[in-house]
Amino acid sequence: MANNQATIKQPPPPPPPQEQQQQLERGYPPNLSFWEKADLVPALVSIAAITGYYAVRGLFEGTKHYWDYVGHAALRNIAGRLSCRQCQFSEKTYRDAARWSNLLESCLVPILTAFRYLFPSTDKAYEQFAKEKGFQPESVPLRHGGQGHWLGRKDAKYVLIFFHGGGFQYPAVNPHLEFVLEVIKNLNATGHDVSAFFPSYTLTPYASYPTQLRQAAEALRYILADTGRPPSNVFIAGDSAGANLALAVLSHLSHPHPEIDPIEVVEPLAGIAVIGPFVTFDLNLPSEKQHRHTDVVDTKSTVRSGEVYLNGRKGDNWSEQRRTTADWWKGSKVKHALITAGANEVLLSSILDFEQKFKTAVPNTVFILAHDECHVSPVYDKMIGDKTEKEQEKAFKSWLAERLV
Repeated sequence: MANNQATIKQPPPPPPPQEQQQQLERGYPPNLSFWEKADLVPALVSIAAITGYYAVRGLFEGTKHYWDYVGHAALRNIAGRLSCRQCQFSEKTYRDAARWSNLLESCLVPILTAFRYLFPSTDKAYEQFAKEKGFQPESVPLRHGGQGHWLGRKDAKYVLIFFHGGGFQYPAVNPHLEFVLEVIKNLNATGHDVSAFFPSYTLTPYASYPTQLRQAAEALRYILADTGRPPSNVFIAGDSAGANLALAVLSHLSHPHPEIDPIEVVEPLAGIAVIGPFVTFDLNLPSEKQHRHTDVVDTKSTVRSGEVYLNGRKGDNWSEQRRTTADWWKGSKVKHALITAGANEVLLSSILDFEQKFKTAVPNTVFILAHDECHVSPVYDKMIGDKTEKEQEKAFKSWLAERLV
């Protein structure tokens, strides 16, 4: 974690020691060089130009969902053109920019403002979301630098632990929180008693594997040990890289990671649900070649995110679930499972391969292949203004409702 300290230089005014340590551990805020900040200007121009190209291309191709096609191109090019540090702006970066005396740097303030609101930290996004929705934010510090945020009543009978995606390098976005809160509200409106626990974890490059898995395991340990809930009342879930973490936590229950404290459970978890799981960092896939121009996933930046996450290590069964065999999942400590994927996503081939292995060992697994949907449509399509309820979202809600008693 020593490299985290290099990302913060005498923040004005200095936060309390405990808060400062939490900031250091989660890698916020990143201090960009002048050139990283200046690069945002040509980056925006490049993103706008390429998105414009796909807007014209979509007209000639007669794309069925035109605005989704254009929006996916925009998101794909944001991920491909910007570094993860450029997307990890916080309000401190903006305040620093506003105080610059150098005229050229001061001209970057509007650009910094735009990116600040696009990608605030997960903790900040939760606070803003709570304010928008009119509820009191309740957050819990977790061991090893993580933090958990409550959505719904803390004393609910069931808890859904949801790990957000973003290639391990991007914070949660507002639609992540919208999706989880809507799921909880819909379930409770039909007579169920469930809340959600939304962990934040240290993003890359400020920490690498297995730090994020260790923090994810601590979120489950907190719900089981500190809140006293039985495993049969706990669901774990996630999207993309968050789905990777959920599956890694499930693996850790049966095959404790050698660098992480084991978690002993007396009975299986109620269930695991993964949306578009990021199960391989090798994107030499048939689905990548087929959907690289329609999905939200940018191939090069996604491969790079896996490399940064491993930080020189070789992938293993905890970090890349596609490497596992069916035998690895035998005896998994979970009652039910849901795996969803979009038919138009770059990662589809790897998800199908993983699903076959997993379902062999965990027969109570439901697999949903959503027609005309991209990677994690319930989240990323909302980012581009598409508010329609997606097939993967419907499947997630119905699957969870059927398993709450």
